[in-house]
Amino acid sequence: MSDMHGHAPVTAKNGNGAPSGEMTFKERIYLVEIVKGLAITMGHLIRNILDPARFKTISYPEQQRPLPQRFRSKHRLNKWESGHTKCTACMCCATACPAACITIVAGEMDEPLVKNDNGVNKVIEKYPLIYDIDLLKCVYCGFCVEACPCDAIKMDTGKFPHAAYNREDFYWQNRFENGLPVVEKTAVDN
Repeated sequence: MSDMHGHAPVTAKNGNGAPSGEMTFKERIYLVEIVKGLAITMGHLIRNILDPARFKTISYPEQQRPLPQRFRSKHRLNKWESGHTKCTACMCCATACPAACITIVAGEMDEPLVKNDNGVNKVIEKYPLIYDIDLLKCVYCGFCVEACPCDAIKMDTGKFPHAAYNREDFYWQNRFENGLPVVEKTAVDN
């Protein structure tokens, strides 16, 4: 077949004379490639056997690797000195959460609280009746911490959930009455 000028089509050739895009006979039988892969694996094995100091073995869980300073771990709610939660149920954390794992039900204080936060008096009229986080859905992105205008939620406990037998064990549940904690069911601890 030729093009409209009468020239024969040109096919590109690779270094072995085969058209590009096609495998050579050596590549088609895979034997050479398998031997190359095994040589790399055996090289790593022999190097590790001859120099065992390269292994950084930790006897987990008895000995745990130190966590980085900015590691995002399980959540905690900050409290005022009086024991009242700093959360005002503004829903910013639940709105910012990409996994939609935060559930908040808002309630109103019997009497508004006036708290001094770094020289600024704040009037607190709302609080969460229910503040729950499903840790199975949580992606530990920290958006809830960044979105909170009251500095009420933190992810600096240094703990993270490991394993449990029930899904309910991964729910971090908080119940409040007039801003004071009544129930805090912690999720699975390490």
